[in-house]
Amino acid sequence: MHRATSPTIESTSASVFGPDNAVDVGVGSTQHANSQLPVSVFFSQSPPSVLSPDVLRTIRIATQAHADDDDSNDVDADAATNRSDTPDADKDGDTELAPILSKLQIADGLQVPPQSFNNNPDIAYIHQFLGKPLGIALEAHIIAHNSDVQTVLDEYKIEWGVQWELARGLMKEPSLWTWDDIRERIPDLVGSNAEKAGQVGHIMGRARHGTTAMSVWRELDREEKATREDPDRRLGLRGAWEGDPNWHGGQIQQLARLVKRCPRTSQPMGPKYKILLEPMEKRRSHRFARYLGSRRILQVRINDDLVMKEKADVVAFLSRKFVLFGRMFVPFHSKDESVYMVETNEDFGGRVPRDWCADRQRLSFVEFLEWHNPLEHNGMQAKYVDRSSVVNQAISKCVTRYALGLSNSIPVVEFERDCIYFIDDIYSSDWRPGQPKPAEKIMTDGCGFINLAGLKAITKQMAYEYLPTAVQGRIDGAKGLWVRHPTDEDLDTPRIWIRASQNKIKNPRLDRAHRIFELVAPSRPSTGSSISQQSILNLHFNNVKAENMIKLFEEALREEVGPLLDWGDSIRLYHAVNKVGGVAGSRAVRIASSRGRAMGLTRPTWQHEHVEATEESQSQSQAVSLAEDVGPATYTGRNPYSGAPHGISEKIMEMLQAGFNVTENKLLRDDTMKLIDITLNTAIENCRIPLKESINAFIIPDPLGILEEGQIYYRSSQPMKNPRTEMMFDVIMGKVVVGRYPMHLPSDLQKVEAVDRRELSGWTDVVIASVKGERSLASLLSGGGKSNTVDIYREAEIVENFTGQLFTESPPDLGHNFQENVQTVIRFCREHATAPPDVSARLYQGILIGNLKSNLTGLYSTFHDKCVANNGYDHKESIRLAYIFNTLVDAAKSGLQLKDEVYQSDNARWKGQSKVFPVVEELRTAGRRISAELQDRFQDLCQTHVQYRRDKDLLEPYTMARTYLQKLIEAKHPAYKMFDFEMDLICARVDDVKALFAKAYRQYLEKKEKEAHMARTGGKKKKKRTERKADQEDVMLAPSKLYMEDIPGIVLTRNVEEVKASYAYHLATEYNNEASFPYSMAFRTICLMKAKAQSVGFAPVLHNFDECKNLSSAAVRALARSGDEDVF
Repeated sequence: MHRATSPTIESTSASVFGPDNAVDVGVGSTQHANSQLPVSVFFSQSPPSVLSPDVLRTIRIATQAHADDDDSNDVDADAATNRSDTPDADKDGDTELAPILSKLQIADGLQVPPQSFNNNPDIAYIHQFLGKPLGIALEAHIIAHNSDVQTVLDEYKIEWGVQWELARGLMKEPSLWTWDDIRERIPDLVGSNAEKAGQVGHIMGRARHGTTAMSVWRELDREEKATREDPDRRLGLRGAWEGDPNWHGGQIQQLARLVKRCPRTSQPMGPKYKILLEPMEKRRSHRFARYLGSRRILQVRINDDLVMKEKADVVAFLSRKFVLFGRMFVPFHSKDESVYMVETNEDFGGRVPRDWCADRQRLSFVEFLEWHNPLEHNGMQAKYVDRSSVVNQAISKCVTRYALGLSNSIPVVEFERDCIYFIDDIYSSDWRPGQPKPAEKIMTDGCGFINLAGLKAITKQMAYEYLPTAVQGRIDGAKGLWVRHPTDEDLDTPRIWIRASQNKIKNPRLDRAHRIFELVAPSRPSTGSSISQQSILNLHFNNVKAENMIKLFEEALREEVGPLLDWGDSIRLYHAVNKVGGVAGSRAVRIASSRGRAMGLTRPTWQHEHVEATEESQSQSQAVSLAEDVGPATYTGRNPYSGAPHGISEKIMEMLQAGFNVTENKLLRDDTMKLIDITLNTAIENCRIPLKESINAFIIPDPLGILEEGQIYYRSSQPMKNPRTEMMFDVIMGKVVVGRYPMHLPSDLQKVEAVDRRELSGWTDVVIASVKGERSLASLLSGGGKSNTVDIYREAEIVENFTGQLFTESPPDLGHNFQENVQTVIRFCREHATAPPDVSARLYQGILIGNLKSNLTGLYSTFHDKCVANNGYDHKESIRLAYIFNTLVDAAKSGLQLKDEVYQSDNARWKGQSKVFPVVEELRTAGRRISAELQDRFQDLCQTHVQYRRDKDLLEPYTMARTYLQKLIEAKHPAYKMFDFEMDLICARVDDVKALFAKAYRQYLEKKEKEAHMARTGGKKKKKRTERKADQEDVMLAPSKLYMEDIPGIVLTRNVEEVKASYAYHLATEYNNEASFPYSMAFRTICLMKAKAQSVGFAPVLHNFDECKNLSSAAVRALARSGDEDVF
């Protein structure tokens, strides 16, 4: 068997082992188990002198590729590591290490089953179960299909995007066309996705425009060409492809929605649910989509209420295979209120696989599942050295690992098969071999190493300005953080070390998809932090006085809003709006799109997506039919026709830079007042207090082991300024408070000592925590979500009075709140090995998607808050609810499910309770006082500075056109009738648009009033929609589209757009002072008219250049990798 050459072994330091267990671990050397290996086993060079004896004792190389942060009881650590169990073994500083194993060696070991596997009859049950026609044996449910029409579609090679749009039209209520209509127009649908998919509605005679951005169809064409010519290219790292300089696949999302059928249209005996297709999007990429192709993955979103009230029925309905235009999609995982389906190699209704669309590349359902998460190697855990022990895995937990392949990520570096290493973790000082390894005893939990060459490759691939210290990502079956290796400074050969706690899936495969590092986010210098209600409650419980936080709150409000009241200089006001509204940041996020986190521009948020539950309850933006669709399903941040920004801050900035003055323009002044109100009300409602001295960053274990227990180290790569002394510094020193969200337990915030250790100066922009002590610092903080980031609070008002608490232990009976009798993989396979295939397949589907859950985490966060308000922060019931919340956050990994009776009991007890926190109310009272003070200043400014007048610059084009017409009439010029006719056409169009505008605006106001009335009367409120925005959500989209359409018959009027805008302004000022009508319909034109009229002159600038002003270099680099059509 080929042995990998480990770069971390120096042959000159090899020891002589006994002859029994020879393992080739180095260059030209053979070393053996049960001997004292030198530290050079771990480091590529001689170990630095700063390494502490504790680290030299605890660094141990794993001989297994399996472990989990919550799998600690599954493995006998003593046998796995061959480490002495004698307490005295460590006293003399000796370091016992088992040999390092590379991915290649692990693969070799997995491909040759251990003897215990061969002697274990249970393995045969797994093989027998996997031999069943899983997926194929499921009942078929048709989303949209007609066998005869499908045959013709395939013969004409109609592209998949076109078929998708045809299916969407068929599924409308009522349908926009029939199968016969499709058959008749198939010849007209021949062409690429970019050529035809967006024109389906027009070709079918029911719509003028498509519903999906052209960039989506172009990307689909790009990916389809790669699939047919070189599918390996989809994985990325192959350079330029079809106009994209650094292309990878999997960037298209096929979206659908599960809804209840309308009672009046559903069949009495038919399913009560249906799947509606939605427009494709281009917003993220994950491993499965890159490996299989975007079109092979279908994401079905599900409404919370359906899951909460009808979960059993929903799971039963989804435990089928689904037919879409002859292709079979089978559910394989549930995540984030969605069920994901994969297209298999099964066809429906006699459809024949076609080579032109690469049908033969498709996998069977079992092949796909086994490619990612082989049951044999993950359902039964065996040790790699002595292979003497087998531990069964819970099947509900085993199937949660499919989530790893759905993480939004970017392929950045490929490792050779002998450059991926598996190493053990460092454990707490009181842990002994043979004991369980709970997460709090794993000091290096979730954090491995990557060498300089690997980080250099990532830096080049992502065009970072400099090398990041740490990267968050996925590779093979592992996830977590990887930090720069302490000594491996090789610049040519990328290498990576995977901790046992990081590796979630054992997989013998060596293909590229499993050897590519998929980037989620890099470490980046922090730009400040803030506290909100969760942290405020915790701080107050830990003796931070309310008056201290009130002082911070008042200062923050004045500093944030005060600059908006400086009207003496439009340029200063422009920059103040940019800062308060976060305009540069929001533009950067729009530009980066799915690459935002990977570019270091955004951080993960605790956000929940709302999905409509029925056919009839779609929101206005979602209910637009193909015949009425008027714009692209993208989010560019502005109305695509008028150019008006959706965000109020951007609107103010663009009006200011065009020459409008807040003292003269009522709309600008009103919008400034709205921005002030929004800023103040949001801060007061959420009790958000910005902290200038605090930071947020990844937390990593001490790579050198030199920090003492209770110490941290943080050095910024960018100078930080002390707001008290105005001096610059780069290393945080002194007492600080650290924490991470969510914060629900008394011990979720801790006071520690920040120190300066020059030996750690190479690891910048990360919080380095000690690996000494009886538990890791990270485990002392929030138990929910295992966030990789922490906040460091430095403000004296917080740190000086903070006392801190010992770790809040979980209730001893916490497990009673969750489902018991967890079924193992072996038990399930044994019970169903001989069952009928359809029964086995259906039951397995129920397990694969059985973790589908509603937003219980949000509910339990609210339950906890209400309990704290009524019983106290450290009450045993508050702690129980906090731990249930934490467990639910991690449920996707653990497979645990809350008992229904527990939820019903908690819901009945806490749903109607109020949550009033004295400290929060004190803060809000102080905030309202400051708000009133600032609003009074605004009103004073209005009284002393406002000089309202009708803007002659905007009235001039229409006035001049009318004057010119009058002169033609007086001169009896033969063209006057033609010009008069054109003016009538222009005015008629604007009048029609104004009527449509008024209707849309009236409906908008009625909707808002209805929601407000329901809120006042305690009626059922519509859940807040938090899904990604789309341009269709602009209620002004339809009127602005009509406004921008060409007016037939215009010949003489050259400045028709200016005359239209001027007449619109004339109408608005005549009937309603300065209403928003002209700005909503012709924002771009009006701003241009105003800029041209300024005496200082104006600078012509393209829109994309304008949006890139004030952007960070990271956003500019992201723009270089995006097409203008994606963001502008």
